[in-house]
Amino acid sequence: MADKKITELTNITGANLVDADEFVVVDISADETKAITLGELKEAFDSGSGFVRITGDTMTGDLALSGADVTFGDNDKAIFGAGSDLQIYHDGNSKITDVGDGKLELHSNGTGVTIQKGATEYMAQFLTDGAVQLYYDGGTYPTPKLATTATGIDVTGTVTADAYALDSIALPSAGTATIFNRNTDNSLYIQTDSGNTVYLLDGSQNTMYAATPTSHVFQISNAEKMRIDASGNVGIGTSSPIRPLSVKASQEQLTLSEGDARGATFDYRSSTGNLNIATNGVNARTSPQLTLDLNGRLGIGTSSPSYTLTISTTDEDHLRLENGSELGFIRVLDSGALDFWVHGDNSTDVMTFTTGTGVGTERMRIDSSGNVGIGTSSPVNNSNRTTLGLQGVWGGQLDIMVGSTVHAQFGTDNFSSGQSARIQSQDGIVFKTNGNNERMRIDSSGNLLVGKTTTSSAIAGTTLWAGGYLNSTVSSDYVGRFNRLSTDGEIVQFQKDGSTVGSIGVGGSGDLYIGDGDTALLIDGESDLVAPWNTSTNLVRDNAIDLGYSSGRFKDLYLSGGVYLGGTGSANKLDDYEAGTFTVGFSGATVSAVTYTGFYTKIGQVVHWNYFSQAATISGASGTAEITGLPFTVLNSQNAYQPIVTSHNTFFGGSATAGVSGYQNINNTSVTFLPTGGTTPSTFVNGSSLYIMVSGTYITAS
Repeated sequence: MADKKITELTNITGANLVDADEFVVVDISADETKAITLGELKEAFDSGSGFVRITGDTMTGDLALSGADVTFGDNDKAIFGAGSDLQIYHDGNSKITDVGDGKLELHSNGTGVTIQKGATEYMAQFLTDGAVQLYYDGGTYPTPKLATTATGIDVTGTVTADAYALDSIALPSAGTATIFNRNTDNSLYIQTDSGNTVYLLDGSQNTMYAATPTSHVFQISNAEKMRIDASGNVGIGTSSPIRPLSVKASQEQLTLSEGDARGATFDYRSSTGNLNIATNGVNARTSPQLTLDLNGRLGIGTSSPSYTLTISTTDEDHLRLENGSELGFIRVLDSGALDFWVHGDNSTDVMTFTTGTGVGTERMRIDSSGNVGIGTSSPVNNSNRTTLGLQGVWGGQLDIMVGSTVHAQFGTDNFSSGQSARIQSQDGIVFKTNGNNERMRIDSSGNLLVGKTTTSSAIAGTTLWAGGYLNSTVSSDYVGRFNRLSTDGEIVQFQKDGSTVGSIGVGGSGDLYIGDGDTALLIDGESDLVAPWNTSTNLVRDNAIDLGYSSGRFKDLYLSGGVYLGGTGSANKLDDYEAGTFTVGFSGATVSAVTYTGFYTKIGQVVHWNYFSQAATISGASGTAEITGLPFTVLNSQNAYQPIVTSHNTFFGGSATAGVSGYQNINNTSVTFLPTGGTTPSTFVNGSSLYIMVSGTYITAS
């Protein structure tokens, strides 16, 4: 290998080094260069002093790192101590472990020791010369749950324990120590530092009493709920009981029950002075069954008794009075004198109602059949019916009243003079069936309403107005039905000032007609026709009725069939009228026309058409000159050949008046051109700016 300068040498990387590679070193002591292999160099480092092998050696002194890390793999430990007692490592969890028999101590000369989740959330703090603080979810609840203080511990939240084994607890409160204690005789008591003692349980098993009694007060949530005063009066909801039991509450102050059910409840309302009572779990405040008001009136089934005894119930027996005998009496006295009494006689099954003093005067009775007689002791006994008999000089009258106002009357208008029964009301009369379903009413204006409660025509139902007209409204169904039995004739007749002006009826074996006298229309649905009709004879009226007149015309008539004009035969039938356009074509040349549109009018089988084009160009003219594309096919009959008319025509050469005629081909839609008077078909002439004006009339097959 040739000699090279140092600057000319190639760098050697670690990947290219092997133990046999040589290095050049300078031996200063011999003042000469020597060669040494990589293997010899490594052996010199391993055996020399001042160097630490990668594995197996122990380092004394300090290991100083600047900007570098010491990295350990999982389960690789940093071990400290002669007995390898302190170990720091990671095995899936990060651990600091003392495996010896000494203590694991954490020392701090700073503010303390902190255990944290992340950089901001405390788990526990041990503050220098201060508290030990334990946290629950320190990020959400930054106040410690348990903290030591100079005098004890502070707990934020609730202390839950399986049991407390304490002889006494001293609780500071507002400057007065309250002591919860247990005596040597097993007395359990509460005592304040002022000497007031309340025994919860003494050695004789006596419970809940004060050594110097004033009142026992029972509180919940710092609010008094019950008290026993020095007199033994019990107050519930009141601190001043005035009776052995005083109860004060917003409602239902007392409940008596058997078991856990609500039972009977008593409720006093100071706002009304009422005492309410209810049983069987019913709320006495909201649904009292018995009420005694401040005036001494008793209500059964009502909280607002209007009389000394007021009963309100849906039961059949509102009040039952029994004395065990056949006779039953209800007596009402006015200042000690008999004023009204009800007498029930079990022997005759009659109940009588009497007013007046002494034996009084019978005013009403109910006999054994349930018939009611007012003013008579013999109400009519109508078989299978219960009757109400009202007897008086002028017949009878039943008044329906609200307060002192009569709202409805049922009676007679002086029956002795032959007048009839009377129904009268202050407002209207309503008729109901099937419970409370209104079916009909007569309103205060005298209008009769059936199936509705208002005269509005937007509401379904029928109104017979007092003015004489009828209004009927039905949703999604027919509004009226008129049914004539047996013979044909009028079903509905219309009159003006008593004279008939028209009718709707039936004729022609079940067909509807509408009209006036001998001028009407019959509608025959079975035959699909409308015919002129005579309502007087109930027969068809032929050739006598006009449709419109000279100054009273109809506008448009839409027909899908034909019209018979001047007769009824097939020759009189006009079954088609049509006007339109058609596209003209040419045969015998190429024609470039300004327009290819022709016009036609078809009346029955007769078709008239015309076509005009100017400034047309013709090329390639050869053979028979024809127009094609007529709107309808010409009748296939020798008699159907019809001539055409041309004018202003230069399609065939010559001047604009050159004479050309032609004919329409039968059984076809084309026109053949001929010279006037000739029989040989014409031929188109090539050229430009050519004109043609042509028209024709022919018979078509339909």
